[in-house]
Amino acid sequence: MRLIIFVTALLAILWSSFWLIMSKNYLNQLNAWINTEQARMTAKVNEIRGFPNRFDTTIADLKIKQSIFGPLRIDRLDVMRLSYDGSHYIFAANKIQNLFDNELTFSKGLASAASNQDFLPTINFEAENVSVNTISFFTHEEQSSYLFKASPSFLYTINFADLYTNPYRNTHANSLIGITLIDLFNDYFNRYWEHPRSIFVMDRVNLFDFLAHPRRNFSVILSTLFVISSFWKINRFKIIYLVGTIVLTCTSLGLFGLHFNPEKGDTLKTHYYFFLLAISFIFILLDLFKSKDFWKNYAKAVSLIAVFLFIFGFPKNYTENSQIAILEKIPTTISCNYIKPYFNTIFSVDIQCLDKEMAICGNLENYNLPKMHQDGYLIFQPDKDYSPKNLIDGSGNPVTVNGFAECIHYVDGGFYPNNGFFEIDRTPKVNNSFIYLCILSIIGIIYNRSEKKFYSSS
Repeated sequence: MRLIIFVTALLAILWSSFWLIMSKNYLNQLNAWINTEQARMTAKVNEIRGFPNRFDTTIADLKIKQSIFGPLRIDRLDVMRLSYDGSHYIFAANKIQNLFDNELTFSKGLASAASNQDFLPTINFEAENVSVNTISFFTHEEQSSYLFKASPSFLYTINFADLYTNPYRNTHANSLIGITLIDLFNDYFNRYWEHPRSIFVMDRVNLFDFLAHPRRNFSVILSTLFVISSFWKINRFKIIYLVGTIVLTCTSLGLFGLHFNPEKGDTLKTHYYFFLLAISFIFILLDLFKSKDFWKNYAKAVSLIAVFLFIFGFPKNYTENSQIAILEKIPTTISCNYIKPYFNTIFSVDIQCLDKEMAICGNLENYNLPKMHQDGYLIFQPDKDYSPKNLIDGSGNPVTVNGFAECIHYVDGGFYPNNGFFEIDRTPKVNNSFIYLCILSIIGIIYNRSEKKFYSSS
């Protein structure tokens, strides 16, 4: 019995000594890491607790610098791990402040990080009552302004005078017809090109001063012609957009609950059923361009394009502010290479489109070229004013580049920034085929119609 007690006491002393030594070492490692990264972060680490089988600590007042936004802040971060397993950590927090300029709060927020033989750890996160900027991430309460339903007069009321003199939001909140006519080919709710912060709305030139609101007036005319054309030589495809209109009308009348805002006329946004409008629009265009006279069709196409461009905010008399705003955005757009010749001419600049290489490696005009070794491989030279970048490829092979030319070389070889996550395009391949399906459908419709005309004429 004494031997059992002695062995038990000895093991307890040994384990306690091991725990004290390793916990002290663990605390020193945490403090050393924070001191090493003090240019990027600051924090206070409390004493290690969790005896006998855990190393738990609390990191207080954690601040991590972000390149664009203010510092990320966590008032309290609990870090937990088993004393005999340094490959698995659990983190607990209730609030993360200024995460990409947002405040993230949650209850029972736990993150688990377990390292393995791969180059990246396995990370799991779970939390309850997650909210971003005090707005619930998963559940949203209906705003009180939308807890209404439209009156029956909403179906037939139309303000003819205001369609010309005041075709703007809220004025037609009591009219299904008015909202639809304005929003079909314009931006009734000021969410897109009519938004005050949109570049489209800047420096617009009005060409038709005899109209009260030229762009809105033209859009109402186009919408009216669209509706009339959909019932001209009617077929099911030309009026399929009415399905969306009817569904939103029923929603506004309260058939599916209270979701109507009487001050704005919301939920009558036409973009809710844009896919149906697109089908109807295609078939109306087919009727419009059925003439065999090329020049007639050409004139119609040019006229429509001109009207659409005018509605979107062209032509423009660019000011200095709009030039700055445009030149900041163009390099990051998909169409940069196609539109930059136009803006290079009118702004007398040389726009550099942001491609993958520039986005990752930056834009360094003067850099060292690599030297060719006698064995046939390149020896890259570091650039003096170039910040080293950590890259990685899809197989997990990391590399640190110290020069612009070296960075371009590896990016062209399939490397990307080592940000701790895989950059894999997970877009379903079927999505990319939809555009081809649409094009083939239009070709098929045109061919089918031309075949019918051929046989009917013969």
